Amino acid sequence: MKPIQLMIVGAAKSGTTALMHYLAQHPDICSQIKQEMLYFGNEEEYAKEYATAYRRYFGVQAEQYQVLLAKHATLMYWPAAVQRLYEHNPEVQIVVILRNPVERAYSAYWQNRWRGVERRTFEEALAQEEAEMAEYVEGWGRVRRPKWKKLSACKYRGIYYPPVKNLIEVFGKQQVYVILTEDLRDIPNEVFKNIFQAVHLDATFMPDLIRRHNERKLPRSEFFSRTFAWFLATGNPVKKILRKFIPMDLRDGILEYMFRLNSRRSVVPPMRPETRQYLIEYFRPHNEKLSGLLNRDLAHWNQ
Repeated sequence: MKPIQLMIVGAAKSGTTALMHYLAQHPDICSQIKQEMLYFGNEEEYAKEYATAYRRYFGVQAEQYQVLLAKHATLMYWPAAVQRLYEHNPEVQIVVILRNPVERAYSAYWQNRWRGVERRTFEEALAQEEAEMAEYVEGWGRVRRPKWKKLSACKYRGIYYPPVKNLIEVFGKQQVYVILTEDLRDIPNEVFKNIFQAVHLDATFMPDLIRRHNERKLPRSEFFSRTFAWFLATGNPVKKILRKFIPMDLRDGILEYMFRLNSRRSVVPPMRPETRQYLIEYFRPHNEKLSGLLNRDLAHWNQ
């Protein structure tokens, strides 16, 4: 049973899904079947141990490939999950893709609107986030809040310096490859060459980058989205009962189908100029610390 050798750990809404699909085109890479591999950050799954997760996320065909690729777009924010990944395979190659945090925040907000877990305006969500996150960071997910509501973390997950620094401290700089979303557009050959070389695969292979992945969506019905979000909430008694009778893989298929049924492609309204300026100033000191850590100029994020 192979360990995971290549793992995309963040950042959420920065292109992790697209990157996974591009890497999975390599003939020697086996990628996970699900959208996210939650094993290292989910207590219930982690308790069932890796053999169960291996079958669930990769299937029996995984042994035919040289490299197992997995992705969890928020894993890097969870030190406990990072440590579990290290204990699983201390030699795993880590890939981090980062997006301009202002744009990432707005994209995360609209994803939450699509999922039905956000009703506020973007500005209201930003204003209330720090109070919500206080418990979240302290308890690493054990949050005392209305159970149907998920945290937007629009600002928090755009502060990249602490999680990236932790990854480097745990795995070492040679095993943590950090790229920017714009690198996939501007220097894709270099990006994929470096990743394939890190896992000792043919680095001349170039994925087809034409197809887009995880495009922005809005709900056809916000009422349906909110109702569905309530149903999926932790602690919902109906959900607890159904979980006893419906296998996990079947539940995943139903959820994916329902979200797809209620989705429509859409162009979201532009961010307010004053909100954009607020976020630029908010992220500026964090971007400067990250710039020093990576030895890379990020000034264009502050414009």
